[in-house]
Amino acid sequence: MSPVDLTLSDSTVVCFSHHAYTWSSTQTLPSDGQIRFAYPQGFILNTDSIRSITIDGTFSFSVSDSVLTVTRNGDGTPAASGNLDLTLYGILNDTTAGTGTVSVETRNAASAILESGSASLTLLPGLLDYFNLSGEPASIQAGTVFSGPISVTAFDMYDNVKTNYTGQVYFTSSDGQAQLNFHSGNPYAFLSSDNGTRSFSGSNFELRTAGSQTISVTDGTISRSSTAISVTPGGLVAFTLSGVPAGIQAGQTFSSNVTVTAFDAYNNIKTDYTGQVYFTSTDPQALIAVDASNPYTFTLSENGVHSFSGGGFELRTAGTQTITVQDGMVTRTSGLITVSPDVLDSFTLSVNPGNKTAGVSFPLYVAGAQDQFSNAWTGVVSVTLPGGSHESPTGYSPTLNNISVSAGSGQSDQILVLAESDVTLQAQSGAITRTVTGIQVVPNSLASLVIRDAPSNGGTAVGSISMNVGATLTLYSAGYDLYGNYRTDENTNWTSDGTLNPAVNRSNTAFIDFVPISPATGTIRSQSPSNSTIYDNTGTIQVLAGTVSYFTLDPIDTQVEGEPFTIAVQARDAQGNIASGFSGTVQIRDLTGTIRRTESGSFNQGIWSGGVTVYQVYSNNRITVTETGAPSPAPEGTSNTFNVLPAPGVRIIGFQPLEDDTVTIIQTVTAGQTRDWFLKVLVENYGSTDVILDSLQLQFMVDGFVRTDYSVMLPDTFWYTGSDTLYGGTTDSLLLKVNATGQFAGFGNIQGFVYLTAATGRFISLDTLTSLIIQTPAALQIEEIRLSQNEVTHHQTTPWAARVVLRNTGQSHVLIDSAAVDNCLSFGLGAGWQYNRPGELQG
Repeated sequence: MSPVDLTLSDSTVVCFSHHAYTWSSTQTLPSDGQIRFAYPQGFILNTDSIRSITIDGTFSFSVSDSVLTVTRNGDGTPAASGNLDLTLYGILNDTTAGTGTVSVETRNAASAILESGSASLTLLPGLLDYFNLSGEPASIQAGTVFSGPISVTAFDMYDNVKTNYTGQVYFTSSDGQAQLNFHSGNPYAFLSSDNGTRSFSGSNFELRTAGSQTISVTDGTISRSSTAISVTPGGLVAFTLSGVPAGIQAGQTFSSNVTVTAFDAYNNIKTDYTGQVYFTSTDPQALIAVDASNPYTFTLSENGVHSFSGGGFELRTAGTQTITVQDGMVTRTSGLITVSPDVLDSFTLSVNPGNKTAGVSFPLYVAGAQDQFSNAWTGVVSVTLPGGSHESPTGYSPTLNNISVSAGSGQSDQILVLAESDVTLQAQSGAITRTVTGIQVVPNSLASLVIRDAPSNGGTAVGSISMNVGATLTLYSAGYDLYGNYRTDENTNWTSDGTLNPAVNRSNTAFIDFVPISPATGTIRSQSPSNSTIYDNTGTIQVLAGTVSYFTLDPIDTQVEGEPFTIAVQARDAQGNIASGFSGTVQIRDLTGTIRRTESGSFNQGIWSGGVTVYQVYSNNRITVTETGAPSPAPEGTSNTFNVLPAPGVRIIGFQPLEDDTVTIIQTVTAGQTRDWFLKVLVENYGSTDVILDSLQLQFMVDGFVRTDYSVMLPDTFWYTGSDTLYGGTTDSLLLKVNATGQFAGFGNIQGFVYLTAATGRFISLDTLTSLIIQTPAALQIEEIRLSQNEVTHHQTTPWAARVVLRNTGQSHVLIDSAAVDNCLSFGLGAGWQYNRPGELQG
């Protein structure tokens, strides 16, 4: 049996495949003969079906271990020698790739071998399942390439080397700094000649990040990582510094530790660093514990990091400084450290020479301010005024501004408001204090005046006062600035108002003496000659007369026995001024001894007036008043002489309002009427003495208010007798013509005052009329005009009528005025109209 050829429909491991055999036979295969196939271990030989082109009939099969026996079922014909074929369907390939041999035998029904042969069988690997990676170092120094190659082998899932792998692979690493020549941008494509395994030179791999790292190979989907590679740091190339303050005060040590960390070129902490370091500084005064003369050696256990105590660093020079750590050529300088001056240690304080004016600012200077290390100091010094508040008399406080010192010097404006000498200003920062003494503060310009009763800001301001005639009042013009500081007694202009006598009018003097010569009131002003808005007034000065020396009485006319009359008494001082301070009483007496009211009431402002009555007829009578309770000789005064006449017997017995006919008695008049009416006044002399008409006064009142818009003509004689004498025991009348009636309507009354004289003197008779009504005037309104025809014809001669309906809304009657002019009716159509006007108003 030669040769035997075997063709697989799928040569891949673990695939169902059709195994097609052909061979050249030299023996006839009986119709019940067998064909036996001996496979390598691993194939699944449970075929689905068996087919042949050259061998007819049906087949059956059996499997024992790795042998598949195909038996003809005897329903075919013997297969003669020659080319034969047989195909086994559904054979499951082995899991192991590679080349093997299948032994083939033909046998008869008795299992005797007729002939035998063999066929070559090759299985290919399956799909890529994983990679194997080898050759990676266990440890390496950062920045060093691998010393040996890295081998990558492709495998299928049955651990067969995928010898037919031709995919692309590239490398990645857990080290973000790794340098890999075959990366995703430059992959390697396997060649068929690689047979699934490729060795990559170690120079293609460089790891840089210290620690446990890996490399991985991947085709983008399937990856394989190496075992852990311990990457140790590279050589020392740098330090870092931390804990260095951004700012610090000179002379103070750092508040926190300064940490130094060693690094290689790849920013790996150099955990194996054991070198020596020391510090330097840009501050020439710096005190550093670890300096070039006292370096520090790192220990392996510190893993490249060491913290130096902040107490070992003290900078003293103000400004911007740094510190630097150094190991040979490797150094690291800190960030900028702002060193501020230490607390103030010394400075000078000064002001410009000369007096200072209250309320005017002046500079206060600080110079040479420095700390204990001679650094120019920057900060604030507080300014104070020792020894009290130093407020001005009007309550203003000084303005003290602290001084902002920069680079050793500074200034600020100060304002003092109290005029005083030897003032001390003090500046302080911490425990350091400096003072300026002997400052003289003078008043500011004139802002106000105060009139005082003593010089040089003495005494008190002059308010309202009382003084007597002849006394001396000395006034001083004290000048003050805005803050109430006394300047001097200013030369001012002095004036007075009111009734002060003599009036004051003095110029440019600091004081005046005022000596009044009569009682008066008023004020005195002191005013700046250069600024009229600056002045002061005294309070009201009341000049009083002296104490009472005597009394005077107003002149007294002839009086009537038994009728009261008024006397006025004035208390006077020795100069004849009314003694306004007198408030006592006086005793009253006359020559008759019958005067009643023998003591006055209390005087007011030195004056009293009151009623007295003399009950006896007396010629050249005289009244004398004497101060009550005064020691002898008591002040007194005597009136002029006057006569006391017998009591009269005249009175008004009635009033009669009359029409202008002087006969018809009327009860009403119309307010504002111009028509005259008369008022008859009935006067009775019931005594025996004749009296003569002197004058008469009427007072008109409407609804309780006196009205002065009446005009009355007064007669010179009595009506009936035509004489000015009213004889004793007779009655006569005075007829008064009222030719203007007042404009106010209402209920009226009239009071009459009749003045008469007799041999015994002048007297008054009085009565009142209360029955006169003053009506409102007539007031006409046209309510309607009625025409007898709606149309008229030009030049019509037939009469027609225009009826005018009027209403009188006033209280007084009215008649048609016969004096009315012809044009009281106006048609507006020109002349030529003729009409008749009625003579009186009806209705």
